[in-house]
Amino acid sequence: MQRSKQQIERIARWREAFCDDTTGIHKTVQDLLWNYAAFRTTVKILRLANERRDERAPLNQMLFNLISEGYWSSLLLGTRRLLDKAPLSVGPESCSI
Repeated sequence: MQRSKQQIERIARWREAFCDDTTGIHKTVQDLLWNYAAFRTTVKILRLANERRDERAPLNQMLFNLISEGYWSSLLLGTRRLLDKAPLSVGPESCSI
């Protein structure tokens, strides 16, 4: 009987780890993928703009630096969150898997 209670608690902790809207694994992976797509699009826009510059004004490098720094910091934090070995804590049921 005790073992099944521990298993139920463990399942609840993993369910919370996957589905938490703030720091859940699903949310983290989704954010990483979205940020990667946005960053790659920005890089492509810059490449195309530089190839077709002609006499137009140059792109704002400071803006690209802000986007780049935000991408790399979110990638670092997201990866760290996914690799965190801290024990899972039991919280309220917030997921319906």
